[in-house]
Parts: sequence; C-alpha cells; structure tokens
Amino acid sequence: MIRIFERSCIQNFILDSVAADSTGGGPLDFFVATGQNMHTGILRGVSVACGSTDFDISIRTKSNAAEDTVDEIYRVTGIDKYRSDDNLYQGWVNGDSPLKSKLYVTLINADSVNATGDITVKILIEINKRFSRNN
Repeated sequence: MIRIFERSCIQNFILDSVAADSTGGGPLDFFVATGQNMHTGILRGVSVACGSTDFDISIRTKSNAAEDTVDEIYRVTGIDKYRSDDNLYQGWVNGDSPLKSKLYVTLINADSVNATGDITVKILIEINKRFSRNN
C-alpha cells in the first residue's frame, strides 16, 4: 500500500466557553469529500484563540486519551489569549475503535477570573489518501 499526502485541509471549529479554573473541550469532527480517508494525516498547523489569559490546549487522537501518551499529538501550556503554530509536521492516526474522522481537544482554563468565551480552533492537516499498487 502506498500512502500519498496530497491535499491540505483547513478546518475551523468553535468550542463552548470554559469557566475560570475549569477544563473543557470536545471532539473536532472533520468533514471532507466522499472517498477521503480522515483516519490518518499530518498535523501541519494549529491556531487557538479565546478570552482567557492563561490556558493550556491538548489535541489527542483518541477519545478519553490521557496526556503525555502517544495519543497526544499537540500540547501547549500557558497561552495568553492566542497561539498559532504553523510549522508543524506531526503524523497522526485516529485511535478510536471503530476508526472515526475526529481529533479531540482538551482545554484547561487556568485563568482564575475569566471564562474563555467562545474558543476558536483552526486546524491545518494534510489528508492521507490511500491507493493500492498491484505488483
């Protein structure tokens, strides 16, 4: 089997507010054209914005995955309202069974005064299309 990463895809998500000193987040459901495999890919960029002056973000490939495991593909701590990383090259495979076209975000709001307000997350991924080769 040959894997070809040939198409970049930008997906925008808005997550519900997280209260001060609380944890929130949720699944990021990817919608792509029929026939596209979204169970694997390469994470190329992440940007996140909200009203909190001290928050952490984690992106994982499996529902209920723990931090600091192979299922965590992105984590940044101590963010003040906005963070953008656009020079990433992190391969990922969805860890759910059965496979799903999802990644999962956990956001920890360490700001003791402010809720986050709406959380805007932008993900840039390269989509993995699979082709078989007859030899």
